[in-house]
Amino acid sequence: VTAHISSVSNVFVHDGGIGSSSKSDAKVRVISDHASADLMFSNILWRVPTRAISHDSCPVTVYVASSI
Repeated sequence: VTAHISSVSNVFVHDGGIGSSSKSDAKVRVISDHASADLMFSNILWRVPTRAISHDSCPVTVYVASSI
C-alpha cells in the first residue's frame, strides 16, 4: 500500500484525533490516494491544532489506497 501511495501524483494527508474528548484524544494521521477518503475522515476525526505533527506523535497511521 505504501509503495502504491508513493507512486501516485496526488496524496492527501489528514491529521486528527479520536477519543471522548479533544483533551485526551489519540492522534491519528490518515494518508490517502483519494480526496473523498480524506473528506470522510475529516468529518469523523476531532480537529487538532494546525501544527506540524511528527510521525512519533501519531500512534495510529491509516493508509487508504482506494485505487488499487
